[in-house]
Amino acid sequence: MEISAFEKMKLRYDFVGDVRGAGMFIGIDLVTSPLTKEPATQLAEYVVKRCKQLRIIISTEGKYGNVIKFKPPMVFNKENAKHLLDAITICFDEINYLFQKGSSTSSINDSLNSSSDEETSSIDSYN
Repeated sequence: MEISAFEKMKLRYDFVGDVRGAGMFIGIDLVTSPLTKEPATQLAEYVVKRCKQLRIIISTEGKYGNVIKFKPPMVFNKENAKHLLDAITICFDEINYLFQKGSSTSSINDSLNSSSDEETSSIDSYN
């Protein structure tokens, strides 16, 4: 997986403000608007929670906590990279769907957090 796969996401999703990094150390800056570049901290928090459900551990960084960071282990392989890319795509598609329905950022956050909590409890009960 190259940064170009994430660069393509920048074109596909309006809430991806920037993609930067070197090698597998990648950061994705989430914003509420491509024009204002206002940090989308709540969307980043959702992505971290949702990825955890998909068995991917990522974190947020930056002054506003809106930059998703990937810091994979040394044993990270192509199959792991595909799983990471698939998981991020799932998260971003979920967010994009709600944006397309005309939801505001705050209502999207409410929707995402409520679905995230329900899915987390079902995963917890499975384990």
